[in-house]
Amino acid sequence: MNRSAYTLLEALFAFFLVSLLSFSTLPLLHQLALTYQDNIDELDLKRTLYFYLKENTLEGRMQFDRYVINHTHQNICITNIQNNKTYCHQSARVYHD
Repeated sequence: MNRSAYTLLEALFAFFLVSLLSFSTLPLLHQLALTYQDNIDELDLKRTLYFYLKENTLEGRMQFDRYVINHTHQNICITNIQNNKTYCHQSARVYHD
């Protein structure tokens, strides 16, 4: 076999392997970026809810800046209006004897 043909086959095989590795890792990296952004958004909601509850008391539904906080007997939910993400936390129950 010709030496230049052999070199061309090696180059094509190397290109095929690099392409295969790239196309298999790109979806994984994309999913990792989406998961990371979702976790950042959830932590932002938790932090905002924590600092708001630390300073204020809740009565029903309240809206400030880009957040809406809903308080029911069972849950406290916060929603980011801009990206429509929601985080709910179960209210602590206090029992009286």
